[in-house]
Amino acid sequence: MLRSRFSIEPSWPIPEFQVNSLSLTNFNLSFYHSLTASWNASFQIYNPMRFEIPYHGVTSTVSYRTRMLSQARMVPFKQDYKNNVTSTLNVSISAVDSYVEGRALHGIYKELKHGSVSFNVTLVVDYGYARASRFPQWPQLMVVVCEDVVVSVSMSSGSGYLIDGPAKCSGSHAVRGN
Repeated sequence: MLRSRFSIEPSWPIPEFQVNSLSLTNFNLSFYHSLTASWNASFQIYNPMRFEIPYHGVTSTVSYRTRMLSQARMVPFKQDYKNNVTSTLNVSISAVDSYVEGRALHGIYKELKHGSVSFNVTLVVDYGYARASRFPQWPQLMVVVCEDVVVSVSMSSGSGYLIDGPAKCSGSHAVRGN
């Protein structure tokens, strides 16, 4: 279980995320509980602070409802604040012959009959603030959840794309252990 050094939620602003695009390629789902797919997401990150934010690690997950389909870890990067407080993060997540639990499999097939599937995209972000800031220097852990990101899917081509425009995400600090 994760525990914090403090008993209260940090009160400083946290970066804000939204999914600007989500594409799906090589989508193949079989009744033998096997999934092959590649998701490419583009996130817009707003830095509410006037400091550089180093992102030490980002783990991205695509799930169907509560069932994880695939996960990937990103290379560390820094978000500048000088020219633009908004940055773009591109994420690629792939599954190759990945096992899909029965309820998730049937749920996806049911949605596919209507031509689209709602995925959840989650980012676990390990970040910190630059040394010059007045905020704590230890790394922070944030969980960003983008729920019900609807992707139209063509079964004949195995591809799809985000519909209904950009999807807002909710972020919150996670409680970290020592």
